[in-house]
Amino acid sequence: LRHDRVVAILQPVLAEFRAHGIYNNNATLLTRTLSLLPFVDEPKRGVASIRDILAEFRVSWYDNRDLLFSLAQCADDSGLALLADVATLDGNAFQHIAKDWLDAVASCPLPGAKAIIMGFVDSEAYPPLVNRTLPDYAINAVAGHLTAHARTDSILADRILALTTRPMSAQQRAILEKVLAWLGSEASLLAGLNLMDDTLPQSIPYDVFRAIEDVFLE
Repeated sequence: LRHDRVVAILQPVLAEFRAHGIYNNNATLLTRTLSLLPFVDEPKRGVASIRDILAEFRVSWYDNRDLLFSLAQCADDSGLALLADVATLDGNAFQHIAKDWLDAVASCPLPGAKAIIMGFVDSEAYPPLVNRTLPDYAINAVAGHLTAHARTDSILADRILALTTRPMSAQQRAILEKVLAWLGSEASLLAGLNLMDDTLPQSIPYDVFRAIEDVFLE
């Protein structure tokens, strides 16, 4: 697909929006068309056009899973960069799309995608996300994706183990305890003991405790 051709097709749609505004039905048409732009012959220009159109019409990311995944599959880093920017949205906007966003980033084949997900537990991996609060339902999702990556990337797995000896937020502790428990190796469970905190009602993280308990019961 040629970038200029897709943008030309969009022009009558955009003109209609400028004249009459965006409503539920035509908003779906817009986002589906935008989902083509990461795959044009000049993907960097395609993503730039998406940025411009989203800025002009203030299109919500809610219920736009197709666009998130299109950006994740863009061959150019600009698609992943726009996806990363979505996580820095103010207010509750990100809270409603966190799971879809995480799944989209995890599906991205570019090397930078792992670093973005690691940013939730490692400030050095992707600093903009270190203080990004996740809704409770998304904690399992980010832990699941990190566990999957750690199973196939020994360097990332070693980094996760090393993070247990550093100061961390309550959210980072919650994510790490799940990752270490789900990995289930001797090294990960021993590292999980570093997360013990006598000031908390559950001094040994619950998921780590259950994983260790299961080992003894076997």
